[in-house]
Amino acid sequence: MPTFTLKQTLDCFTPAFLRGYRQRLDSSHVGSRLVHGAFWSLMATVFARSLGLLSSIIVARLLGKQGYGQLGIIQSTVEMFGIVGGFSMGITATKHVAELRKNDPSRAGRIISLCSLVSWVTGAIMAVALALLAPWLATRTLNAPHLMPLLRIGSLLLLLAAINGAQVGVLAGFEAFRVRARITLIAGIINFPLMVAGVYFAGILGAAWALVASAAANCLLNFFALRNEARVARISLTYKGWYKERSLLWSFSAPAVLSGIVYAPIVWTANVLLVNQSQGYGQMGVYNAARQWQNALLLLPNIFASVALPVFSSSIASGGTTQDYQKTFRISHSVAVVVTFPLCAALMFSGEWLLRMYGKGFSEGVPVIIGVLLAALMQCIGVTSGPAIQAKGKMWIGLGYNLGWGCLYLAGSALLVGRFGAAALAFSAAFAYAVNAIWLFWYIREDLPPGFLARANKALLTALLLSVTALALPATLRLVMAVPATLVSGFIAVFALADPGWRESVRKRIHPPTNAAR
Repeated sequence: MPTFTLKQTLDCFTPAFLRGYRQRLDSSHVGSRLVHGAFWSLMATVFARSLGLLSSIIVARLLGKQGYGQLGIIQSTVEMFGIVGGFSMGITATKHVAELRKNDPSRAGRIISLCSLVSWVTGAIMAVALALLAPWLATRTLNAPHLMPLLRIGSLLLLLAAINGAQVGVLAGFEAFRVRARITLIAGIINFPLMVAGVYFAGILGAAWALVASAAANCLLNFFALRNEARVARISLTYKGWYKERSLLWSFSAPAVLSGIVYAPIVWTANVLLVNQSQGYGQMGVYNAARQWQNALLLLPNIFASVALPVFSSSIASGGTTQDYQKTFRISHSVAVVVTFPLCAALMFSGEWLLRMYGKGFSEGVPVIIGVLLAALMQCIGVTSGPAIQAKGKMWIGLGYNLGWGCLYLAGSALLVGRFGAAALAFSAAFAYAVNAIWLFWYIREDLPPGFLARANKALLTALLLSVTALALPATLRLVMAVPATLVSGFIAVFALADPGWRESVRKRIHPPTNAAR
């Protein structure tokens, strides 16, 4: 049976007009690490997310708009408590394991032990807090006393999520992307039948237990993978001496946690404002459905961001050049915009059809899905700036970013939710991401590749025009325009928004130089 190398596999899947650019990436040490890491993550995550999208559609049809909205607010509540529960051990592990695994393996082992211990302790504390506060939260804030048992089940999910976050962070620090891809694939396969069967036989209660079971399986897979990677790297995993690294909790983890503390409660507060409106849980159901497509759209940008952090960190630790730093930034951003903009256009202009798949009443939320996808585009434009700041240890700047975003988002949501429902949350998030992207790029302008700011501004304007066009068109014409909008967005992304090296590769493929020119 024939076997294929990664290079041969990439050649098969890369379009001919982009193959030249990919070969340039392969010839670069930084580009090769980014592409190979992203490839393994992408292959498995696409399959797992596809199963997740399919299961979300089935679950929404079985639960209905109200039930799906209730499941969404439970997940949002767990995420809010989980920010403190995880204590940002994932990011802490990724940055420092990537920096130290070769230069100082004993210290890398101590940091892994620190991250493991802290995630267990803080995760358990916040899980108990959620279980104790469940009656008050269900009755006083969510206006749904019957959700109290689901919140208590969610406390188990919170603990497992905290542990899983630290484990995934360590694996990312090892740049074990192929291993992570395998685990993501297996976890996705496990989650699908559990969710569908859980909802079919036990409704929303079954969905909650299915999420817990899936998270437990994921933690177990990560546990064995992490120990194998540590053995290969000759890093000893022991809790002896972990307290020597406790200073990291203040210098790096604390501002990261505070950033999450700012972000998660604000998101949760906006969701609570929504569910307390007339037909609020139905609106939350539509918003939850739209968010599934936002997550799908951000799949590749987030993968490249997760790969970029250890590449940034190891490059800085090994005395890498500014050129390497800028190349990582440039490649990640170019791939994100070239993939995301045409895909977003296809989803925006097909929004009504997408929501109809979720069942009766969902299709009225077309403005919601357009706003959510616009927010995803704004996130995509600035997706690489987060890892760039984290790799340099500027976590307090990250806290300021999240605080600014949260103030804008919550203010817009509070002012507009009564009139526009879930659409207020979607467009407030988009506006907040756009303002913060402009501010963040200005702050790190000296680290940016030449010409990047101009391309970022063009990307922000293109995203705005795309969403306005989709909103202005009537439903029938909007679907007809899906293909032209996708093609135009793809052309603009390649020739106006991406790295000039990418554009040059495309031009050469479309118009090869003559023999005389060669």
